[in-house]
Amino acid sequence: MRKNKAYYEFLPIYNVSVFYCSDIKAVLKLAKEYIKDKDANYEHIDPDSIDYGFVAAITDSVDADFYHAYVMYVKDNQGVGTITHEATHLTNYIFDRIGQPLSLCADEVQAYLSGYFADQFNHHIRGIKTKTGELTRKRK
Repeated sequence: MRKNKAYYEFLPIYNVSVFYCSDIKAVLKLAKEYIKDKDANYEHIDPDSIDYGFVAAITDSVDADFYHAYVMYVKDNQGVGTITHEATHLTNYIFDRIGQPLSLCADEVQAYLSGYFADQFNHHIRGIKTKTGELTRKRK
Protein backbone atom coordinates (compact mmCIF):
# COMPACT_ATOMS: atom_id res chain seq x y z
CA MET A 1 0.00 0.00 0.00
CA ARG A 2 1.37 3.37 -1.03
CA LYS A 3 2.23 5.87 1.66
CA ASN A 4 2.93 9.06 -0.36
CA LYS A 5 3.00 10.34 -3.90
CA ALA A 6 5.96 12.52 -2.95
CA TYR A 7 8.41 12.52 -0.06
CA TYR A 8 11.19 14.89 1.03
CA GLU A 9 14.37 14.33 2.99
CA PHE A 10 17.55 16.27 3.73
CA LEU A 11 20.86 14.39 3.81
CA PRO A 12 23.15 16.41 6.08
CA ILE A 13 26.30 14.42 5.31
CA TYR A 14 26.00 15.48 1.65
CA ASN A 15 24.22 18.80 2.35
CA VAL A 16 21.57 17.91 -0.21
CA SER A 17 17.78 17.80 -0.35
CA VAL A 18 16.07 14.93 -2.17
CA PHE A 19 12.47 14.51 -3.27
CA TYR A 20 11.16 11.07 -4.22
CA CYS A 21 7.92 10.84 -6.19
CA SER A 22 5.58 8.92 -8.43
CA ASP A 23 3.46 12.00 -9.21
CA ILE A 24 4.83 15.18 -10.79
CA LYS A 25 2.11 17.51 -9.49
CA ALA A 26 2.55 16.17 -5.94
CA VAL A 27 6.32 16.67 -5.97
CA LEU A 28 6.06 20.20 -7.34
CA LYS A 29 3.58 21.09 -4.59
CA LEU A 30 5.80 19.53 -1.91
CA ALA A 31 8.97 21.15 -3.28
CA LYS A 32 7.37 24.59 -3.15
CA GLU A 33 6.60 23.99 0.55
CA TYR A 34 10.26 23.27 1.32
CA ILE A 35 12.00 25.57 -1.16
CA LYS A 36 10.90 29.10 -0.36
CA ASP A 37 13.33 30.77 -2.77
CA LYS A 38 11.40 32.65 -5.44
CA ASP A 39 14.27 32.03 -7.86
CA ALA A 40 13.95 28.24 -7.76
CA ASN A 41 13.83 26.84 -11.27
CA TYR A 42 11.63 23.76 -11.81
CA GLU A 43 12.01 23.57 -15.61
CA HIS A 44 14.08 20.36 -15.49
CA ILE A 45 11.07 18.52 -14.05
CA ASP A 46 9.38 18.06 -17.39
CA PRO A 47 6.41 15.66 -17.38
CA ASP A 48 6.44 15.54 -21.20
CA SER A 49 9.92 13.99 -21.28
CA ILE A 50 9.07 11.04 -19.03
CA ASP A 51 9.33 7.48 -20.26
CA TYR A 52 9.90 5.41 -17.12
CA GLY A 53 11.50 7.77 -14.65
CA PHE A 54 14.12 10.45 -14.23
CA VAL A 55 16.35 12.32 -11.85
CA ALA A 56 16.30 16.09 -12.21
CA ALA A 57 17.71 19.04 -10.34
CA ILE A 58 15.78 21.97 -8.98
CA THR A 59 18.25 24.71 -9.79
CA ASP A 60 18.33 28.44 -9.18
CA SER A 61 17.16 30.72 -12.00
CA VAL A 62 19.75 33.38 -11.09
CA ASP A 63 22.71 31.06 -10.38
CA ALA A 64 22.36 27.94 -12.54
CA ASP A 65 25.25 26.28 -10.66
CA PHE A 66 23.26 26.37 -7.41
CA TYR A 67 21.12 23.28 -6.78
CA HIS A 68 18.22 23.53 -4.35
CA ALA A 69 17.39 19.81 -4.53
CA TYR A 70 17.19 16.68 -6.64
CA VAL A 71 14.01 14.88 -7.66
CA MET A 72 13.86 11.12 -8.23
CA TYR A 73 10.72 10.16 -10.15
CA VAL A 74 9.65 6.64 -11.11
CA LYS A 75 6.34 5.81 -12.79
CA ASP A 76 3.98 3.56 -10.85
CA ASN A 77 4.13 0.75 -13.41
CA GLN A 78 7.92 0.44 -13.22
CA GLY A 79 9.77 -2.21 -11.26
CA VAL A 80 12.86 -2.47 -9.13
CA GLY A 81 15.15 -2.21 -12.16
CA THR A 82 13.95 1.31 -12.95
CA ILE A 83 14.07 2.31 -9.28
CA THR A 84 17.67 1.09 -9.07
CA HIS A 85 18.52 2.80 -12.36
CA GLU A 86 17.23 6.17 -11.12
CA ALA A 87 18.82 5.69 -7.67
CA THR A 88 22.18 5.23 -9.42
CA HIS A 89 21.69 8.45 -11.39
CA LEU A 90 20.84 10.27 -8.16
CA THR A 91 23.97 8.94 -6.46
CA ASN A 92 26.15 9.96 -9.40
CA TYR A 93 24.67 13.49 -9.45
CA ILE A 94 25.41 13.89 -5.75
CA PHE A 95 28.94 12.51 -6.12
CA ASP A 96 29.53 14.97 -8.97
CA ARG A 97 28.18 17.83 -6.85
CA ILE A 98 30.50 17.09 -3.93
CA GLY A 99 33.52 16.36 -6.13
CA GLN A 100 33.70 12.66 -5.29
CA PRO A 101 35.11 10.70 -8.23
CA LEU A 102 33.53 7.37 -9.07
CA SER A 103 35.78 4.37 -8.51
CA LEU A 104 35.61 0.81 -9.79
CA CYS A 105 37.84 -0.40 -6.94
CA ALA A 106 36.37 1.55 -4.02
CA ASP A 107 32.69 1.79 -4.85
CA GLU A 108 31.19 0.69 -1.51
CA VAL A 109 29.88 4.18 -0.65
CA GLN A 110 28.39 4.56 -4.13
CA ALA A 111 26.69 1.16 -3.91
CA TYR A 112 25.43 1.84 -0.38
CA LEU A 113 23.99 5.25 -1.33
CA SER A 114 22.26 3.86 -4.44
CA GLY A 115 20.71 1.11 -2.31
CA TYR A 116 19.66 3.66 0.29
CA PHE A 117 17.86 5.77 -2.33
CA ALA A 118 16.09 2.70 -3.75
CA ASP A 119 15.02 1.65 -0.24
CA GLN A 120 13.76 5.15 0.57
CA PHE A 121 11.74 5.25 -2.65
CA ASN A 122 10.24 1.82 -1.99
CA HIS A 123 9.45 2.63 1.63
CA HIS A 124 8.00 6.14 1.31
CA ILE A 125 6.42 6.00 -2.15
CA ARG A 126 5.50 2.35 -2.59
CA GLY A 127 4.99 1.52 1.10
CA ILE A 128 7.41 -1.42 0.97
CA LYS A 129 9.62 -1.82 4.04
CA THR A 130 12.95 -3.51 3.34
CA LYS A 131 13.83 -6.33 5.73
CA THR A 132 17.29 -5.46 7.00
CA GLY A 133 19.69 -8.36 7.26
CA GLU A 134 17.49 -10.84 5.41
CA LEU A 135 20.34 -12.00 3.18
CA THR A 136 22.74 -12.53 6.07
CA ARG A 137 20.60 -14.68 8.35
CA LYS A 138 21.99 -18.06 9.31
CA ARG A 139 20.51 -21.09 7.65
CA LYS A 140 18.39 -23.37 9.79
